[in-house]
Amino acid sequence: MLGVAGLVLASGAPGGATTHPLSTYVCQGSQRTLFDNTNGLEVANGGGLPTFSTHGKAYCVTYIQTYHWNNGKGSYPGHLSLIRVSGPPGLPKHTHFFPAKGSPGQNNVVNANAYADVPTNRPTIIDGVYHCSDTVRATWSANKQSAGAGFCIVYGDPAVPPS
Repeated sequence: MLGVAGLVLASGAPGGATTHPLSTYVCQGSQRTLFDNTNGLEVANGGGLPTFSTHGKAYCVTYIQTYHWNNGKGSYPGHLSLIRVSGPPGLPKHTHFFPAKGSPGQNNVVNANAYADVPTNRPTIIDGVYHCSDTVRATWSANKQSAGAGFCIVYGDPAVPPS
């Protein structure tokens, strides 16, 4: 279990929200997929920002991944982050920009995957609606099935408020 320092997160029904300092939240439970809009169909470059929701639950982000097929050439891995669109008060607009590493994709294309293992020693808490963000937008893979949004996968552990 990890404690989180700093901010205050409001949870509960509108008008009756209970606030808890983020320093009191703990990251516990099994890692789960918070978002995955990938598919195995033909892609093009220039994906837009995909949007996902945590459905009113707080999570500690543990992993972010994007895909850069780039016509079979891959791409230099940049930085990955999440941008907050909406949600309860108390969380920052942007997560940290995490340096990405590259790994092979389909047909062993070098650096087709850009991924960041998000440090858990200072957990990144999210709650609300977010965009995935990648600093290498020009080669971010997307297709019709992803509605033009760049492929993104986000994993996290539940962030549990105090009892």
